[in-house]
Amino acid sequence: MIRAVLIEIRGRNMERDTDIPPSVNVFLPPEIDRHIHQLAEADGTSWTMVIHGALWAFRGEHMTEEERRQELVELIQAGLDSGPGIEATPEFWEDFKRRVEERLERIQQAKTGNLLLPVELYTFINDQIASGAYRHPTEVVCAAMPSLRRWLAARGAE
Repeated sequence: MIRAVLIEIRGRNMERDTDIPPSVNVFLPPEIDRHIHQLAEADGTSWTMVIHGALWAFRGEHMTEEERRQELVELIQAGLDSGPGIEATPEFWEDFKRRVEERLERIQQAKTGNLLLPVELYTFINDQIASGAYRHPTEVVCAAMPSLRRWLAARGAE
């Protein structure tokens, strides 16, 4: 059975299927869209992953060092509390592949935006809109691109 959660979005509750990742629609200016596709092709990744990278970098710039450290500690603790590891046998990988394909089918059949997001990035975008800093997810993504450029430049990758 699929669990449902209530997510607060711009002051109203929306019931959402937890098996389907949150999503937004973005409509990027052609020059930014081209740049994202170029980065994706150069890195052998996807348009979505480049945008995720930009949003993670932008989100990080909006956090204090203490907030970043606390989030890391919480993620590590959640991993430790998640139980014992699972042996990655051939049977495990077969089952894993089957579950991924089933989930992908459910996602493709769901009504989603054109950008699937981890919950943290979805929340960040909605917080930015709720704060009045931006009016639409597209604006948040566009504002995030310089953060990605800075992150890449700091690593000598762009």
